[in-house]
Amino acid sequence: MNEDILNVLMFLLENGMMDDMDPDQDSLAATLSEAGFHHREINRAFDWLESLNEHFDAIPATTSQHSGGFRIYSDEETEKLGMDGISFLADLENRGILGGATRELVIERILALEVAYIDVDDIKWMTLFVLMNLHGRDFNSNELLEAIIFGEEDILH
Repeated sequence: MNEDILNVLMFLLENGMMDDMDPDQDSLAATLSEAGFHHREINRAFDWLESLNEHFDAIPATTSQHSGGFRIYSDEETEKLGMDGISFLADLENRGILGGATRELVIERILALEVAYIDVDDIKWMTLFVLMNLHGRDFNSNELLEAIIFGEEDILH
């Protein structure tokens, strides 16, 4: 069921429905319902988004500021993210795309999906989703992450 929340979020992202900073939730819900998503999935996705927005005040304006520390993942995080997912997040932090606070927000939002495991492709999309919601603060990070997601890593060098 929670993978369905991920599908709703992906649908919103892929169809540009989150471009409006203050989208009309009723019209979004109607569009999602027409696309075949169930009311419960839609509401849970909206709750996920609302919770994401509540975390933004804790994120510094410089989202790519490296924490300078070493992140130790809990057993639950390791199980859900997998070593490939953890490596991906570490790579983004090393490249300056994610900072410590932003990395933590990505991890927290992935854990909030309540899935047993999330693959690297979905981690990429969730990271892009979080960064797109911080769009006004760090546009270059979004462009870099989009390049990584769409397999254009060579443009980063």
